[in-house]
Amino acid sequence: MNKIIFSSLILVFVLSIFSSTSYAYLSHVEENETISPLAEPFSLVFRDSRLHIEFNNEHKNGMVSMFDILGNKVFELPANETVEYSLANLKSGLYFVVLKNQKGNFTRKFLHKQEG
Repeated sequence: MNKIIFSSLILVFVLSIFSSTSYAYLSHVEENETISPLAEPFSLVFRDSRLHIEFNNEHKNGMVSMFDILGNKVFELPANETVEYSLANLKSGLYFVVLKNQKGNFTRKFLHKQEG
């Protein structure tokens, strides 16, 4: 019971850190799948064991970061045309991709399942 309460508190804490305007809810992301709700600042494209983050024209500035469920930063890079990140060594779990720019903070989440 204590594990459930502790896990719930961690999730509430992490979600409060990443307050944003929208989320993409997924149970699992398949290879060569794109997540891009209409009129969103960026898309997540999964191809060849790599995450490609593609920004729309109005959001090609700022910084893009990825965090695990515990809030540990995986990377932080400038938001250019496209940011690529290898998922080959990434552990299975829930991850958040956050774009911060002058227009606000935008967050997407995805569930990564390590093959093998």
